[in-house]
Amino acid sequence: MKEKVFVIGIDGGTFEVIQLLIKEGKLPNISRIIDNGVSGELISTTPPVTAPAWVSFMTGKNPGKHGIFNFLGESHKNYKGRLLTSVDIKTTTLWSILSIAGKKMVLVNIPNIYPPFPVNGVMISGMGTPSKESTFTYPTDIYEKLVSNIGDYVVDYWDNKHFNKDKRNAEFYEEIIKKMDYMTDKRRDAIFYLIREFEWDIFMVVFVLIDRLQHFFWRFIDKTHPEYDEILSKRFGNAISKGYQKIDKIIGEILDEVGEDTTVIVLSDHGFGPLHKFFYINKWLIEKGLLKIKKTIPWRLRISYPNIGKVLSRLKLHKFIHLLPEGICKFSIPRLKIVPKDWPELVDWKKTKAYAFDEIGININMAGREPNGTVQPEEYHKLIEYISDELLKLEDTETGKRIVEKIQKKEDVFTGPFMKEANDLIVLLDHLIYQSHITFKDYFTNKSLFSKPTTGWNGTHRFEGILMMMGHDIKKGYKMKKHEIVDICPTILYLTGLPILSDMDGRVIEDAIQPQKLSSTYITMVEDVNGIVNTKTTHRDSVAKEEENLIQEHLKGLGYL
Repeated sequence: MKEKVFVIGIDGGTFEVIQLLIKEGKLPNISRIIDNGVSGELISTTPPVTAPAWVSFMTGKNPGKHGIFNFLGESHKNYKGRLLTSVDIKTTTLWSILSIAGKKMVLVNIPNIYPPFPVNGVMISGMGTPSKESTFTYPTDIYEKLVSNIGDYVVDYWDNKHFNKDKRNAEFYEEIIKKMDYMTDKRRDAIFYLIREFEWDIFMVVFVLIDRLQHFFWRFIDKTHPEYDEILSKRFGNAISKGYQKIDKIIGEILDEVGEDTTVIVLSDHGFGPLHKFFYINKWLIEKGLLKIKKTIPWRLRISYPNIGKVLSRLKLHKFIHLLPEGICKFSIPRLKIVPKDWPELVDWKKTKAYAFDEIGININMAGREPNGTVQPEEYHKLIEYISDELLKLEDTETGKRIVEKIQKKEDVFTGPFMKEANDLIVLLDHLIYQSHITFKDYFTNKSLFSKPTTGWNGTHRFEGILMMMGHDIKKGYKMKKHEIVDICPTILYLTGLPILSDMDGRVIEDAIQPQKLSSTYITMVEDVNGIVNTKTTHRDSVAKEEENLIQEHLKGLGYL
């Protein structure tokens, strides 16, 4: 029998919500998979963020071996890093292995694979795609085929408005739901067009609906949340539930379409939970005398040149656009704007010993590594210990509660040739209910080390994601032990009859598989598959600066930067 695998990614899926909805009878198709297959928690990467998690899924390796630690990387080179794309994945992907082995695939909305690369089938990039004008499919004509056959295709929801507290009203939340529903409907249409139009051995789709809803709407289901709103909760308290039900309905349609001979895997890249407070980690480093700020104005004037049409739209004067002579709206006019300086510009690096680059780590300003490093190699470990000891004493000034749950050195978390690019310290805060925030804007405007979330986010990631599997080679109604996201890649290779690369960190999820399958088909480990190592090739060697700026704006709009 030809082995076929259908993978359904539910970005941000969590059993915390799923189990409640199953008890209420609202997820019949997810219940069907759990009852007729296996289920258990799937542990994400450190940090539990989309970029490293999905890349670890598709390589079977930890970030130290594939080089993607977050959306931005290479902080040690210039303090602010640069955007990472598929070009920066430094190891062989599942898609390359399957392609070389002759397996045909359709991949829909896969994060962090822009620019897409040649595979034996179809690849459509997801999160990290600059725009619809970009070439985000392989082959390049797939987008046109989708538009021709289903009318439209939406990659993601991008909107910076959620950073403005004044706009977080009922109208704003209604707009999110409407746009996300439309995007998901079009994703569903694309799936069924591609299932029927192309031959495949493995099909994968990632839905981002749940992740986006939980980021924005978690405060409406959590009465303990500091931003719980009783009035808005009456209107939007079921938004997350409806999102899961929408995905559940599509899962049911997929199960009916692919039949019982296809192994179905449902997983998330990370779990989810409430975000109650920001901790300004760089402000803390300033207070400890480890990070020094220049005596400078934190703002600058910038001239931009928006066209007249955009200016009128921002002023909500759309009706005047149609009254103006044709072409006049395309004329640009100068606009003076006050913008904050990039945070590396505000730091006196020659007097700084440590800095935080992202929401989960601290770096040492190492001599010989950072551009203006001050800490000598012999001082490194002593400084690491000092910072760790001080962080463990850290208390929320409002509650008096110690908030640092765990501190890890990078060598205790990662292995591989690219481990040196990781943060020196990994700082995990109180079950991630707190999240570090690196902005310096709050250094000048906020006296406290803590605040309620200042963005539209009120829910954020957890390590504990979801995993469910169903198929003729999968056990029935079995509750698995916890597995890691790196285990999915070798498991897919095994289920499709292929050997596993010996340098993968993940292992086949044997407790999910029927004993007769394991006894009849041995797990084979090889150094490479048919002599292939690092075979991934892209359409291009790099991403254009304009595209990189667009991607960063989208990630800001989603709250990730």
